[in-house]
Formats: sequence, C-alpha cells, structure tokens
Amino acid sequence: MSQRIVASLGVVVVFLLGADAPSDAAKKDLAALQGEWKVEKAVRGGMAAPADVVEKLKLKFEGVKVVVDEGTARDEQAEVTLDPSKKPAAVDIVPTRPGKEIVKGIYKLDGDSLTMCWAKSGERPSEFASKEGTEVVLFVLKRVKK
Repeated sequence: MSQRIVASLGVVVVFLLGADAPSDAAKKDLAALQGEWKVEKAVRGGMAAPADVVEKLKLKFEGVKVVVDEGTARDEQAEVTLDPSKKPAAVDIVPTRPGKEIVKGIYKLDGDSLTMCWAKSGERPSEFASKEGTEVVLFVLKRVKK
C-alpha cells in the first residue's frame, strides 16, 4: 500500500472513533451521576409504586455502568449513554443481560436531584410523565450523601 492510502485510512479510523466519543457535556453529566441515588418516587403506567417497594430502590452509577438495586439478591445492570444535546436530554440504557433490548429514555439532572423517564419499548418519552395505559417509567431520585 502506498503511504497516501495508509494516511487516508488513518484519517477515516480517527474520524470513526471520534464519532462515537461522548461529548464534553455528556462526560460532565456522567461524572455528575457517579455514586448512589435513592428513588423517592417511582411511577409506571400512571400507577405509583407502593412505598415499601420505593423504599428498597436504589441506583448506583459507576463509570458508564448503572446497577438497579431492588433489595433482592439479583440486581439489574446496564450501561448508559447520555446525549445532553437533545431536549430533553436523552439516555440510552443497554442491559448487560442477554436478550434485553436497549431502553430509550430522558433525564434531568439538577444538583443532587435526578429525574429519569424511559419506555421499555417504542419511542423515547418526550416529557417527564408516566401516563395510564403506557409502559413508561418515571423515577425521581436524590443523591445518597455519605
């Protein structure tokens, strides 16, 4: 191969790698999410979760991984990709368990308060609401201070 072709391939590889790199805003939001969050409110399909269920719910962000602790032996784990350039800011949740689909959601981060809303299937929610008859989930969380 000529040096020109090798140089061109190098530019293409750098461009492709750069296309998937998170933006500075996404990195900033991801850094702000790190740590433990306690669920204060959980709603699915317009129905609020019972208080004893909400009491057990926690999320823990470690890097791009999030663990949902439901107070049972088996925690749900996923990886998150943030896109704060969308309005509202978008999150894709990729479960680590085989056979699970990407969950599309939105998030709002305000200091030690986090609101997340996602649909288990279909379109990404456009508002922070879980209406009756939908599979949309809404979480309102507070940072756990140590």
